[in-house]
Amino acid sequence: PGSELSFSRWGFAWKRTISLSGQAFFKVAKGATFTVESDQGFTQVLGTEFTVHSRGNYYQVRCFEGSVEVKIDQNKYVLAPYQWVDNLNQAVERFEGAENSPLSYWSVPLSVVLADIEAVYGVEIDRTVVQPSWIFTGKLDHDNLNQALNQALWPFNLEYKFVSEHKILLQPTQ
Repeated sequence: PGSELSFSRWGFAWKRTISLSGQAFFKVAKGATFTVESDQGFTQVLGTEFTVHSRGNYYQVRCFEGSVEVKIDQNKYVLAPYQWVDNLNQAVERFEGAENSPLSYWSVPLSVVLADIEAVYGVEIDRTVVQPSWIFTGKLDHDNLNQALNQALWPFNLEYKFVSEHKILLQPTQ
């Protein structure tokens, strides 16, 4: 939800490229090479399972099976199963488990997590109190907005209140 994926219907057989804004999980048959492009990076694929998370200025790729080649700026990274890279650290790291839920995160800035919640639930979150250094790892409920907010905010001692039907204000826990 809240993601956009596009490709050339007529030219895809020759230039197998997909453009992505948001987050998507891909399961690619062996021998079916293609490229996922976003403003922040490129991911070259061959017979694998992986996620690409591209929202705002943030870009993260997680590999679950096979391998993927990721290009961020002028750097190339080859990811093996259970490895990830993002455009903030630009270093290949391992993650545990094979969670590919749309609201599953591994070392992602809280502001990106909140942007995903906005996209999934159709709300606007005032993130004024969120610090750029706050990093979230975990899985959020994708069926219940209140539960997802509690799961994301509790580790940072934040609470929320609705100021209108679709606008949410964050504040330190009292």
